[in-house]
Amino acid sequence: MLKKLEPFLHVALSLFIGLVGAIIFIYLTFPLPWLLGSISAMAIASRFTIIPAKNPKVLSPPARCILGLMIGSAFTPAIFQNVGNYIVSLVMILPFVIIIALCGIYYYWKIFKSNI
Repeated sequence: MLKKLEPFLHVALSLFIGLVGAIIFIYLTFPLPWLLGSISAMAIASRFTIIPAKNPKVLSPPARCILGLMIGSAFTPAIFQNVGNYIVSLVMILPFVIIIALCGIYYYWKIFKSNI
């Protein structure tokens, strides 16, 4: 019987780890605590092979929809009114993306011997 509950317990553990990460980010007053805290906690937990955390595949599509709604609803006309304050950051995104893409291509080409 415990064997049937094992996948559920792994998913429950993942959700618990994400909740703990969110609570820590709320306590530290970091931005987007429910998103970044959960992601950070799971990224750390995934490094330990002893922790049997699993991704709930069934919950992934609805979670992406909710995430898209949360991020999309944060964009208001006030953001576009203040875009001048962030112009340097916005301009720096393009070269950063190009550099990261080139590094990724080089990594997959040289390290993984992948065809481009």
